[in-house]
Amino acid sequence: MLGDDEIIRAAEAVVNAYLVGLLHRPDAAITEASSQTHHHHSAPCGMGRQKMPPLCEAKCTSTEKKLNALRRTAQVLYVLSCVMDMLYQGLTCTERDVYYQNTSLFRNGQRDVHTSIERLCRWMDSMHPLGNTDDPETIGRRCYTREGLRIAASGKSILIGYISFDIPKSSSILPSASQTTQLTEGNVLQTQVFFEKTANHLTGTVEVNGMRHDSGILVNMAVGMRSCHFRGAEGVGSLPSALILVEKESTLRTLVVGKDALDLGAPLSRCFFLCSKGYPCRASRTLLHKLHRELPQLPIFVLVDGDPHGMRIALTFLGLFGGGASTRRRKQQKRPFSSAEFISTLLPVRWIGVRPSALPHQATGRAPLTLLDRQVLLQMTARVVEALSLLEDEVGDATCSEEEMNLIRGTLNDILREAEWMKEKSLKCALQAWPDGPLHLLMDSLELGRPA
Repeated sequence: MLGDDEIIRAAEAVVNAYLVGLLHRPDAAITEASSQTHHHHSAPCGMGRQKMPPLCEAKCTSTEKKLNALRRTAQVLYVLSCVMDMLYQGLTCTERDVYYQNTSLFRNGQRDVHTSIERLCRWMDSMHPLGNTDDPETIGRRCYTREGLRIAASGKSILIGYISFDIPKSSSILPSASQTTQLTEGNVLQTQVFFEKTANHLTGTVEVNGMRHDSGILVNMAVGMRSCHFRGAEGVGSLPSALILVEKESTLRTLVVGKDALDLGAPLSRCFFLCSKGYPCRASRTLLHKLHRELPQLPIFVLVDGDPHGMRIALTFLGLFGGGASTRRRKQQKRPFSSAEFISTLLPVRWIGVRPSALPHQATGRAPLTLLDRQVLLQMTARVVEALSLLEDEVGDATCSEEEMNLIRGTLNDILREAEWMKEKSLKCALQAWPDGPLHLLMDSLELGRPA
């Protein structure tokens, strides 16, 4: 993450260059073609060689295109104002949070926000490059990024079930966010601010309870980074029995809604679910690590499709893929990690399946692997083999217990065997192909996972 001073100096440079561009408009005519060519990559008026069309140049473009250029500039400057607000408040936010602060400005939704953030980073790189001015070789080695500006990707994962935790009230992200009660998208809770009546006014925290929101809670970076004091839905002293990670929202609804699995006395009534809707986002991965640190004995199961992408999603939950894993691998190129360091980044996740090799012979639902499937399978297999070789080393100071190491090793071996079967048979399957449905598959695994 960038330092406060770095962001402030870059912001001042951008605003100064923009104002100079407004006050000293270039008299050279700019063609319509150049405005179309550079509007995705240019800096504001007055910023070096790449310039946006003059804001008031009637001859250079049509009225509609002038308005679009003005809107793009306004979007970037609005993002900059949000960044500065967060900087002075000591907060972070997501792209979704920025969008909901001014939906009328971002007509194309969060896509406009994402593009505006990228454009702002390029403007900052142009006007105030990162690096030591006394050492020209360091200039340009670092770049401004969305994460560096305190803006995280919008959360997409859904949390629901027998879990509750606390989150600071300051996680309202932007100052005005606390003025809004709820923002919803498909009935999924979007803003975890002042929506629980059990707020602890002495500690400045709000309780989030997964049983009080039928459609689940959206896991954004505020939840991922600032949640704490995990416990069961009945409050202090209660504990959940298991966490089930699922890949698809349709699977989540089948397990939770269709079967009334969370009702009192139901088989899964003391479990809770985290649905990633594809590959897990950074917010959900961060939440998992915080949860495991506080509740290390909590069993974690993952239920995904029986294809290379599903197994790679399971490995991302485990910690073998994803942003943290990529950073770890880059650092490892400079200084090899010890086995203990490597193991400390992994989670003891038990892979349930579904496994196409375990389908009954007469069952339908298998499909041939595609070329992309084979590429993912090859990359995934290599990563698993590498991880298993590190786990084979004797680890005397590992941060996880022997039981956790065995779980990690068992999941990796299971996935490797299934990957080899897929490669040999060139077959895969979806979770829906399991004859008795995902609930029976899950229940059987929960029974097997209980200690004798």
